[in-house]
Amino acid sequence: MDIGFIGAGNMAQAIAKGLLTSYPAQHILVSAPTDRNLAFFEQLGCRTTHDNNTVTSSCNVVFLCIKPKQCEIALREVTWGRPSQLVISVMAGIPLERLYRLLGQGVRVIRCVPNTPMQVAKGVCCLSPGTGVPVQDTQMAIELLRPSCLSVHTVPEPQLDAICALAGSGPAFIYLIIEALSDGAVAMGLPRDLATELAAYTVEGAAAMVARTGKHPAELKDAVCSPGGTTIAGVYAMEKAGVRAGFMAAVEAATKRSIELRNAK
Repeated sequence: MDIGFIGAGNMAQAIAKGLLTSYPAQHILVSAPTDRNLAFFEQLGCRTTHDNNTVTSSCNVVFLCIKPKQCEIALREVTWGRPSQLVISVMAGIPLERLYRLLGQGVRVIRCVPNTPMQVAKGVCCLSPGTGVPVQDTQMAIELLRPSCLSVHTVPEPQLDAICALAGSGPAFIYLIIEALSDGAVAMGLPRDLATELAAYTVEGAAAMVARTGKHPAELKDAVCSPGGTTIAGVYAMEKAGVRAGFMAAVEAATKRSIELRNAK
């Protein structure tokens, strides 16, 4: 089975890197309008082209990894319809209804919301299959994405806006936390390199505690907060500053923006 990519940017690279852990490079074909990003795939042994129709005519599964603003132009002259062909779109804000208008009703389509930590095999991804997509196609998509992800789920399409805000935009929110923790430590006298390293690994370790223990984050937080201690003093400072409400508002704002982009014609 050949797997194709239309678009060769960061998400295409992240997904392909995961595929290559168990899939032959010669069966991966990538198209892009210029050579700028194709060099990455060529170094991995993948086939490349500047012709999108070469991908759609020869690949059983095609990942759409182009910018949403470019989709109308990029897909205008593409021919689909290879028997049993599956299209997996990672284009943000392009709903299934619009994808069917762009690709044709005969194409099997799955919407996918990934995130950038897939580049280091630590991503999360949610899928929403279109009408008529067989269960086995959805399962195949999950298996193709799993090597790049810690978590893969299928969800109803209306949930994808909130997932885009939480999982898609979420890494930027966490980078902000890491930067702020590092800044605070630098202000208290730690060197920048050490502060950033400790902040990053502290966030990674805390996330692993939530994921692996199954305990509620509040329970884990309380376990660190000794009465009258340093941690509860810091937590109190964050609560007074509105940190919790700020992050809730960030998810809400990103969700609303995703809905706006989805509804834009």
